[in-house]
Amino acid sequence: MGADDQDVEAGIMGAGSGRPPASRRTFPAGAAAGTAAASGTMRAAVLDAPGPPSALAIRELPVPVPSVGQVLIRVKAFGLNRLELYLRLGLSEGVTFPRVPGIEAVGVVAECPGGEFSTGQQVATLMGGMGRVFDGGYADYTCVPAAQVIPFRSDLDWATLGAVPEMLQTSYGSLTTGLDARRGSPS
Repeated sequence: MGADDQDVEAGIMGAGSGRPPASRRTFPAGAAAGTAAASGTMRAAVLDAPGPPSALAIRELPVPVPSVGQVLIRVKAFGLNRLELYLRLGLSEGVTFPRVPGIEAVGVVAECPGGEFSTGQQVATLMGGMGRVFDGGYADYTCVPAAQVIPFRSDLDWATLGAVPEMLQTSYGSLTTGLDARRGSPS
């Protein structure tokens, strides 16, 4: 890991900065996101190839067009996770570039051709190839398989909600897979 990576790692992880760890930090999508679908373009952080932090560039990209079985989500916030650092450093296998990183996002349904979700419905999405097999949440919009979209209803602010998907998945996995906890099992 180079000096730039160590600086970014320290900043992201909040070492001595009073900031929460990466799994709890979120970044709200920009205010312009509401008009992106109408114009057909969106802002996204794009990684053309593994490299230093400066390898990430903000670009205008076409808004993805969902097919039946997919959901276009207007991203309101996303979490920063160590897996995105690994992607940027070139340590993730099977990734093609250029790629929009991001393994989780929260927002509202912009389009859902299959009708699984209603336009405007609050949703979360995570993993399932996001940011590796297909473009992830570091954008104004992300298009994901409907099977990995989780509807919810909350009055929490988007920055808080952005930290929830992967954090809950990690906790759930630790309990069910790591500890094999089951309903009714003795404590």
